[in-house]
Amino acid sequence: MDKPVSESKGQYVVITFPSCSSVDDIKKNIDWMFDVIGKQEYSKVLVDMTSTKKKFRVEELWDIALSIWDKGIRHPKIALVSSRESAYDERFFQHMMQEFDINLIRFTLDKEVAVEWLNEKE
Repeated sequence: MDKPVSESKGQYVVITFPSCSSVDDIKKNIDWMFDVIGKQEYSKVLVDMTSTKKKFRVEELWDIALSIWDKGIRHPKIALVSSRESAYDERFFQHMMQEFDINLIRFTLDKEVAVEWLNEKE
């Protein structure tokens, strides 16, 4: 598996995940992302997952959401952009994160929407 890459964009950082074919791949990328966020103290993150085309089962998505919740995320603000092939309805992911009381993550298929949300005043 390739490694993710990060690129600072001034107000936020873009983290691009390589194509993921398993839950373990995604969890490893999430761990890497939180290491980068912690070391650099980023407050806004755009995660580009558009290279992943696999549509994971709902049970697998819950497993991924749980791994994010286990990190104790309350900060930073994260916008996740996924490919159409891998996406369910965008609100599905929002509801899933809200079940874990995580309101700082937004899912979208559009990078411009992600950047706009990251730049909104809180």
